[in-house]
Amino acid sequence: DPEAGEPNAAVCAGCHGQGGAKPVMAVYPKLAGIGEEYLYQQLVAIKEGKREIAEMTGLLSDMSDQDLQDLAAYFDSQDITVAQANPDLVEEGQMLYRGGNMASGVPACAGCHNPRGMGNGPAGYPRLSGQSAEYVEK
Repeated sequence: DPEAGEPNAAVCAGCHGQGGAKPVMAVYPKLAGIGEEYLYQQLVAIKEGKREIAEMTGLLSDMSDQDLQDLAAYFDSQDITVAQANPDLVEEGQMLYRGGNMASGVPACAGCHNPRGMGNGPAGYPRLSGQSAEYVEK
């Protein structure tokens, strides 16, 4: 329930920006529109200590599973903001995204994240379109 998740999202704004759309640092992900299932899985993993993110230590401790589901639904219902890509890197980025890099063993991003970077919600792959280069590289 996105409406039920909104109050719990207030603390997230300190790093991820209002509605999860404009992080305060480029290495933090935009949570807006990232994909409900993916975000829920990540929140559970963080809460259970299976995914360690120092900045989030203790933030999810008092949240129930329903709270995490509602939080994921809230962020997925928000509009993502898209910044301008570095024009000098667009062609190289497109080739890597669509075809991968066989020499280094990097698979094509489009295979899981959708040809347009919109993610694959049912499979739990997040949206990459709109994320900062610094976050995607991380």
